[in-house]
Amino acid sequence: MSRAALGAGLQALGYNSQARFLLDCGLLDRLAELPRDDARLWAKQAQAAQMLLSEAEMGELFKAIAFGRGVPDDATGFATRDRRGALG
Repeated sequence: MSRAALGAGLQALGYNSQARFLLDCGLLDRLAELPRDDARLWAKQAQAAQMLLSEAEMGELFKAIAFGRGVPDDATGFATRDRRGALG
């Protein structure tokens, strides 16, 4: 996908693991904002977040990538540990 996008003249704006992308987008902040009056519901949401972030689950297995043309190079979700250098 990267080669096709770059070959079409797009610029890579960011490339990261799903976990790092979600963390940079504020997933943990949103989880912290959830009401805790229903412990069972909160635990279910926390477990779902854990699955999305865990390196043993989806966090490292899935990746996030962004391409663009003529837009600022500050795509949300790629502020830390951007792996664009790994794209070929």
